Parts: sequence; C-alpha cells; structure tokens
Amino acid sequence: MRWTRRGLLRLAAAGLSGLAGAAVGLRLWRARPLRGAERGVLDAAVDAVVPADEAPGALDLGIAAALAAEAEGDPRLRRLLREGVRWLEREARSVHGRGYAALGEEARTALLLAAAGRSGPPRRFFETLRREVLVRYYGDPGVWAAIGYRGPPQPRGYPRYWAPPDDA
Repeated sequence: MRWTRRGLLRLAAAGLSGLAGAAVGLRLWRARPLRGAERGVLDAAVDAVVPADEAPGALDLGIAAALAAEAEGDPRLRRLLREGVRWLEREARSVHGRGYAALGEEARTALLLAAAGRSGPPRRFFETLRREVLVRYYGDPGVWAAIGYRGPPQPRGYPRYWAPPDDA
C-alpha cells in the first residue's frame, strides 16, 4: 500500500473525529450528577459538619440534596464534590477497612479534618463543604429558634456586628 499525503490527512481526520467523540463521551461522563455511593458519602460528610442534636442537623434540612442539585448545574462544584467524596471513600477504606458512610461520627469527622490538613482537592473539598453547609445551615430561619437567635444574619439584622448581641 502506498501512502499519499491526502490519505494521511484522511487518516488523521478520522483519528481526530474519534478523539473528539471520546472527549464528548468523557465530558458527558463527568457531567453526570452525584448518585448512589457518591451521594451517600456526601450525605455522611454533610452530617459530620453539622450533626443533629437538640436542633436539626444539616442533613435533616436537606443541605446535602441542595448541594448535589446545585452541582448538577455547576461543573466545577460537581468535579470538586466528586473528587472529595472519592478521596473520603478511599481514605475510609484504607484506614478503617470500610466505606465512609458506614463509619461512626468520630471517624467521619477525623477524616474530614484529615482532608482539611491536606493540600489540593481534599482541602478545597473540605473548605467548600464547610462553607456551603454552614452558610446554608445558619441561614435557615428554622435553625435560629433552635439555637436561640432572634434575628436575621448580616447584613440585614445586626448593625453593630463588631459588638456582642444584647439580651434586650
């Protein structure tokens, strides 16, 4: 078989179209929402950030579901959550011999703190998860009564934010 310049260009074009198809397939795979085991790990991590006590926990308020729903429309958040829950799962299996969601509260908290002490994706996952959970949790008016807070959070509710609240 004799190769011509035109034949090589056709072969290259066919290869590039195959690569483009593979890239689209990879992108669609990454675009899938958190489901199944990944969602279970996210639920357990959200619960570890604010577990239920006298007040409802973050999981009780649907914060994990809200984060997962937001991640469906935000590829960066989705990728970060996916990397974080996979890291937690790997570490849980490595350290404890079972999945993250099956661990007790103390072990789950310890793994989250381990993520906070790392660099890169585990730390970004921890910081994002903590921020998103706490903002949503303490922004919920239903939590205010449970913790004895009588007004909305800043910037609307407490103009003297630098001073402790008065009992009046």
